[in-house]
Amino acid sequence: DAYRDPTHLRNYHGSQEELQTQERLEQEERKLDELGGPALVIGWLSQHNQFGVVSVNADLNQLTMHASSQGQMMTTTKSTDWAYAQLVTPHCYDEEPMVHYLHAVAAYNQAKPLQNGSLLTGWCSWYHYYEDISAQNLSDNFEKLNQLRNKIPTNVAVIDDGYMTAWGDWDSLKPQKFPTEQEGGLRSVAENVRQNGMRPGLWLAPFTCDKKSKLVKDHPDWVIRNDEGRTANSSNCGKFFYGLDATNPDVRAYVYKCIKRAVKDW
Repeated sequence: DAYRDPTHLRNYHGSQEELQTQERLEQEERKLDELGGPALVIGWLSQHNQFGVVSVNADLNQLTMHASSQGQMMTTTKSTDWAYAQLVTPHCYDEEPMVHYLHAVAAYNQAKPLQNGSLLTGWCSWYHYYEDISAQNLSDNFEKLNQLRNKIPTNVAVIDDGYMTAWGDWDSLKPQKFPTEQEGGLRSVAENVRQNGMRPGLWLAPFTCDKKSKLVKDHPDWVIRNDEGRTANSSNCGKFFYGLDATNPDVRAYVYKCIKRAVKDW
């Protein structure tokens, strides 16, 4: 039984080295088996109040869930978003294991049926390249996805972080990695996506900016500050980013321009 309690090894009478080998082998056996072993589905029903995080170690035997509260140490009890946990018994993967979780999320958030066509399924550059993207390696992936269409159906490709020179300077593409505006800019990248049978998508965060961005140098008064004049952190991705004041009409006009350029021009 691969899931028995390892305490039976207390009666093992081999050498210490053999005992350690036996323990290691049985630990390997106890790892979750994607082909039929028990499984655990965990997640958050919403991100309304905090940014929910799930962490798991490489051996899949230690996991944690916590709700980030803007990096603050909480000294009092605070309500969080609901967490979800579901045990999936061995050899019962006749239906998609995520289906119950997805239905729970949809019900909790009162999600409406799709009204803009078929469900979007596809590829996002972040989870392999992170910020190390270029027009060339993106193009290579678009072509490969097109070739694999019969095996891996995709109808969208999202260009994530890494195309711009800094958060806030969304129209400033990285030189040597992306074509200039005169050469087509992101329009040419988006057209490449379409030529490979997918809809182009683009990640941007127009209410945030890097402290070294041209935007901050040109408009320091747009940055959110507290009563003491200290800047506010708008990000949860491990780096301090400035937030822009959404009550400022100039900021709202700038954000509108960023989104319109991405949707209409690119």
